[in-house]
Amino acid sequence: MTVTDLNAEYGAYYQNRGQRLADVFRLMLTQMVTASLFQTVLRNDSIYEATEATIGELLQPFQKQWTPKGEAAFTPATIRAYKIKVDYEVYPDDIEDTWLGFLADNSLNRRDWPIIRYLIENLITPRVADDLETKAVFNGVYAAPTAGTAGAAVDSMNGLRKIINDAITASTISPITMGAIPVSDVDFVTYVEDFVDQVNVRYRNEQMPLLVNEDLAFRYKRGFHEKYNVNYAQATDDSRVRFRRVNIVGAPSMAGSDKLVMTPSTNMKKIMRRDNVGNYALEQEDRKVKIWSDFSMGLGFIMHQVVFTNDLDLV
Repeated sequence: MTVTDLNAEYGAYYQNRGQRLADVFRLMLTQMVTASLFQTVLRNDSIYEATEATIGELLQPFQKQWTPKGEAAFTPATIRAYKIKVDYEVYPDDIEDTWLGFLADNSLNRRDWPIIRYLIENLITPRVADDLETKAVFNGVYAAPTAGTAGAAVDSMNGLRKIINDAITASTISPITMGAIPVSDVDFVTYVEDFVDQVNVRYRNEQMPLLVNEDLAFRYKRGFHEKYNVNYAQATDDSRVRFRRVNIVGAPSMAGSDKLVMTPSTNMKKIMRRDNVGNYALEQEDRKVKIWSDFSMGLGFIMHQVVFTNDLDLV
């Protein structure tokens, strides 16, 4: 823990000035929004294996002769869960002779001091959610760790950008050619409507989330009201595509990206070996307390051909 500035301002000692937890503030962190949109599949292993089943045309004009037609095909669909960890260590004594001294308690083992609970509930858990949302689930590109060196959050897993772009390279996802995002909010609403109109006709009326970055989601709301003269309920209709069952979802994970990503909710899977995100183990080693957790998570799509995206942010 770093308490240098605290001690410089308030003194390197504890004095009861009536300070309390309500006087400890933290910057806002981002919650896990994107991953919550995906259906959780709990597994005992790291790879989720499924199959996409299709069959060719069967109908034909009647004749007495036997004329078989049509071919069933089964193609593999795999989603990997990446093992991710949190290793944090702290010397609780660092806060005893500081303004934060009210979070120490010498009647308890150091692992049970109030500062430990505060760290887990108010800093570590929210920070893990923020790291997942802003660095891993969309921007992540997995990189094997260097032995003995802590890796970056962005290296923890392959995120949606990597998954989609790899599928585009492999020709299992075909992006819809749309060009650059328009500058005008009204034109952006038209851009989204045109995008939805170009998806596979069988899925055009399916209920689907359309993921965009939060700035674009706001621009859509603003453009919708301008284009349609606020003739729709503000709380609901301005986040929908007119005459379609498509909802615009602002994903914090996609900040800075011009990608549009749309697919049926049933096609969005979050693979986990066990649902223990946010569970932490505590170990006390002499005066040091270790806080750690590990879990496995991966996101992906079963049927790539019904993942609809535009032709931007392809790298």
